Amino acid sequence: MDNKLLALLIAASVALAGCNGESDDLPPGKLSMSNFKKNRSKWESLQVDDYQMHYRLACFCLDDATSQRLVKVTGNQLDSAVNADTNAALLGETYETLTIDELFGRIALEESRADKLYVEYDATYGYPTKISVDGNEQMADDEYTITVSDVKFANDVTCTTEIQPGLLLTVVDNISQSAIGCGVTVTAEEGSYSETVMNSESDCMVEAPIAMLAERPGFYTLTISSDGYQTLTLDNVGVGADLCHVITREITIGLTPE
Repeated sequence: MDNKLLALLIAASVALAGCNGESDDLPPGKLSMSNFKKNRSKWESLQVDDYQMHYRLACFCLDDATSQRLVKVTGNQLDSAVNADTNAALLGETYETLTIDELFGRIALEESRADKLYVEYDATYGYPTKISVDGNEQMADDEYTITVSDVKFANDVTCTTEIQPGLLLTVVDNISQSAIGCGVTVTAEEGSYSETVMNSESDCMVEAPIAMLAERPGFYTLTISSDGYQTLTLDNVGVGADLCHVITREITIGLTPE
């Protein structure tokens, strides 16, 4: 191949690789640690402890594990991770979600043990935007990829003063699927906190959702009761939050006639 043509092809491939920030795609033990350290230092120099980001894990896992998450980090600790499709908060012990500092730690760990590791960094702030890992090339289905996008720093966000409900509950008859919101009592409990809504007002609208847990993220036990129906209890009903407000979760609950 003509030397000039070869040089042009190499230059073009380098330019394309840099479009989304710096990247490393090297054999085990050969990750560019200078590039890793440079980007980690760039991130640490910002001294950002409060932020949110979109986070996705691609792996051979359950659907809930691979759905995009809205992640809130407070004081450099995971505060909330919410399924972006359902607005359901995810239990940390069930769905591992890493902060940006922890992502740098994961890169260092996989550099020491994985057969293949590919990393992309944000060109401006240095945080990892993509980490692809193949732990063992001789094994199937152990690969995973973590992507990070839409990072927002708390200091750059202006929040409104409106109050958002954590839950909007629509209650229906399990048999007919007709709304039965009037006459329903719902109690949400988390630790020492308890909130009860009795939807028994004379002007109650049967199909109107029941709003509760205003600006109260957490994991709750819900108890739903109504005359003529079996009482229903739901555990670990998660309500998450972004940098400003709770993320309202809409749930339809079916009660079974006695």
